[in-house]
Amino acid sequence: MNKPSTFEGGKTWWLQLSPGEISENAALAIELDIPSKVLLKEMSGVRTLIDRGEYRVYRGCFEGRDVSVVYHGSGQFSMIGAIEELKMLGVKKLVRIGSCGAISEKVHVGDVLLPEAAVRDDRVMLDYVPAEYPAVADRQLLNALYRAAEEEHVPFHGGISMSSATFYPGSGYPTAGGVFDETPYQRAEMWKKLDILGTDIETSSLLVLSRLFGMQGASVLGASNRVKTGEGGYLTDERVRQMVRIGLRGLTSD
Repeated sequence: MNKPSTFEGGKTWWLQLSPGEISENAALAIELDIPSKVLLKEMSGVRTLIDRGEYRVYRGCFEGRDVSVVYHGSGQFSMIGAIEELKMLGVKKLVRIGSCGAISEKVHVGDVLLPEAAVRDDRVMLDYVPAEYPAVADRQLLNALYRAAEEEHVPFHGGISMSSATFYPGSGYPTAGGVFDETPYQRAEMWKKLDILGTDIETSSLLVLSRLFGMQGASVLGASNRVKTGEGGYLTDERVRQMVRIGLRGLTSD
């Protein structure tokens, strides 16, 4: 089968980059979760590689080590397209830095989650592999993130998170038209009983794709609110800075 991996000139379809232009270590983020003005302050020598539609890619240094940052649109489709092309470009390590909703009672607003695995409630990755295929973080990369979190002295949790396909019903909230199907809401209660740490939309896809593609992958998630009650809001700039340092330090560790 032909696949639309590149345009003429050898550049990738969405990111419009060629091999060698991007670091082997890449962080993934969305602007709403991790403002670029906060993240990029933690890096030096930052260059903008692309600013194209929903994608922005930067390259610079963190603590003397080469690293790239990819901003994409919210949700799986945008992130998956980026990961496909990052693999083609030679990227070897991926860390998602973003927010999530806290589910487990032991997770407080502002805590950091470093999931060992994620429940694949997103259903998007069924185009790649069956539902039985697990979404599991790379152990070496995860250990590096644990060490970085300890260095930042932030409260963090390891365990299992989940990723849903939608924000409102997937998180247990009524839609604008009310509740059409009770199943997602019942499942939201089930995840709490099963001590699932929290929920986002992207992590499960990241973990599955990175493993399928032979890349190291993991997530750094900040609990910005509590699912169901809505307690909380946005993460503070200081917590975002700490999450960024955790993610970039884990990415650039040997």
